[in-house]
Amino acid sequence: MKSMIRSGVTLAAAAALGIGMLTGGAAVSSASSIGGGAAAKVMAAQPTSDPLYGVCRGIDPECYNDEGSNGWVEGEEKRVLIWSRTAGPRHAHLGTALPPGLNPTLGANNVAQAALKAWVEERGIAVDYTEDLTQFTNLDRYQAVINLSGNRDTFDVAAQDRLVEYIRGGGGFVGIHNAFGAEYDWPYYEGLLGGANFLNHGPNREGTVEVINNKDVSTSFMPETWLFKDEWYNLRPYPTNVNVLLEIDQATSEMRPDGHGEEHPVSWCQYYDGGRSWLTTLGHDVAGWTDAPLPGEEYFKQHVQEGIESAMGTKTFCAPATDAPEVTVTPRTLGSKAFVSVAVRNPSDVTVAVKVEASFGSKSFRNLKPGETVSVSLNTRVMPLPAGELTVTSTGERDGETFTETVTAEYGSYYGVCRGIDPECYNDEGSNGWVEGEEKRVLIWSRTAGPRHAHLGTALPPGLNPTLGANNVAQAALKAWVEERGIAVDYTEDLTQFTNLDRYQAVINLSGNRDTFDVAAQDRLVEYIRGGGGFVGIHNAFGAEYDWPYYEGLLGGANFLNHGPNREGTVEVINNKDVSTSFMPETWLFKDEWYNLRPYPTNVNVLLEIDQATSEMRPDGHGEEHPVSWCQYYDGGRSWLTTLGHDVAGWTDAPLPGEEYFKQHVQEGIESAMGTKTFCSN
Repeated sequence: MKSMIRSGVTLAAAAALGIGMLTGGAAVSSASSIGGGAAAKVMAAQPTSDPLYGVCRGIDPECYNDEGSNGWVEGEEKRVLIWSRTAGPRHAHLGTALPPGLNPTLGANNVAQAALKAWVEERGIAVDYTEDLTQFTNLDRYQAVINLSGNRDTFDVAAQDRLVEYIRGGGGFVGIHNAFGAEYDWPYYEGLLGGANFLNHGPNREGTVEVINNKDVSTSFMPETWLFKDEWYNLRPYPTNVNVLLEIDQATSEMRPDGHGEEHPVSWCQYYDGGRSWLTTLGHDVAGWTDAPLPGEEYFKQHVQEGIESAMGTKTFCAPATDAPEVTVTPRTLGSKAFVSVAVRNPSDVTVAVKVEASFGSKSFRNLKPGETVSVSLNTRVMPLPAGELTVTSTGERDGETFTETVTAEYGSYYGVCRGIDPECYNDEGSNGWVEGEEKRVLIWSRTAGPRHAHLGTALPPGLNPTLGANNVAQAALKAWVEERGIAVDYTEDLTQFTNLDRYQAVINLSGNRDTFDVAAQDRLVEYIRGGGGFVGIHNAFGAEYDWPYYEGLLGGANFLNHGPNREGTVEVINNKDVSTSFMPETWLFKDEWYNLRPYPTNVNVLLEIDQATSEMRPDGHGEEHPVSWCQYYDGGRSWLTTLGHDVAGWTDAPLPGEEYFKQHVQEGIESAMGTKTFCSN
């Protein structure tokens, strides 16, 4: 079962950017905390105006006007209005146009009106129906107005005004089938439909309906999938900020070129401008409204009945797909220690109690209302903070039954600096990035304090730019590759020459391993990075400075664990938008020893991975997601990283599959870290 909320920004994207999901507004006292040792606050959910439609709309119940007079209240007569006036091609299920007046005699071919009237009356609800604009009045008599395939300019201006007033007073709206296909020139109505409208459809045909949200009253009785027959509307615009209830399967969707593919909604709900709006594009086939056999007809009927009752307010409306709390974890620095800031939002339609638990502390809250967010900071008492996880448990009660939902939230290692994919972490006021008119220059560093890779050859003599030996193939090749791009190159393994780094737009660690820097060199590298410098780490640059957390963070929160034998594998392009990958095919062969990593890189922009089969040839391989190249902003600088480059043939003229891609990958990565080309495109 998959659950889905259509929105402009996903929780995962927010978490990747380190954005705390904190709503604005004043602190409220309805959610009380239990326990101590952590700062905490609860913020009232603040629904915001939709910028396109100028109203409060979406999945937040705060958009509903519960002080209005048009929703159902206990003891009040239950009554709805069915509206089916058409101003364009008329669906067969509507039959001939109805005579004027309220509740005129229905003809034999007005099958949808007759069926819907009977279905609603089965629930003890009174029904009026009309297609007469003079009868579209006194809407406050109804808890729901149902547009049953009323299309094109179905309302005149006066009726539009009355509908707006009704919705803002807490009224319910139900749109069925060709209710999509109406009021194209009235943006308010498009918003009422979930920011959507009809584009086109294919032939009436069977398809598999998929239940996306089985918590809502209009879907809770359904199996996970069921057959139905319809013409499966394609939509433009596509619905946004709605709670998707049902979708059509991908194969059926894609039988029409404009189909939405894997995510093709057919029913959804939302709060809109004070009212409730429940919507379905289903209902084309006449058989769905008659006793003629149609697969899934029983689910369609109950779907519509429950949807109407929920829009009226006689049953729970637009229940979230899950009661599981929405959690964002953001490590932060306070003093010399790392804190973990945790934001927890209650997506449920009922008040819950929440408990946040980590190995270094916990915090509990009572009475977290629907849509509210609580935030808490837990002191980890360490720096740096290794990657880890915490749990958030939410407990509530609905219809007399207690439910408990537990979410495990992971967080990446944290080094007390700004790092990740957000360009805000770059110091564009620093002096170490390239600026127009400045000489382009880089430093290649290949000092080793452990086993030395064959591609490096013998250790270089002291000094800056000493004579390279015949076996210093990687240094020679990299120098030539960079010079091809019109960039000056210095190279050294002499700590006394690791100075005046502000001459360079990038420092390249070419397999310099173990304790490759002394303390003074570490300090100079930190100062350089913070001034906007570029860092490039190649191959056994992973395998260096295990006792220096800052360097581990510079590598993307990662370092070398082990590797298998040098062997061919398939490199997979994960991000083809970056300058260092945009020229590559989707996959290409290469030969390497395929580093396994511990820690595993976090909060980085992954560029390349190795295929799962190659990864899993070593027990510690990362399987389906085994990165080999990535980039990030780090503490004011740019960091471009690849574990590739083991094989000597990759640095010489000896044949090696994929060598042309590797060479250009490194060249472009260096230029992007320098700032001469776009860095770390996402």
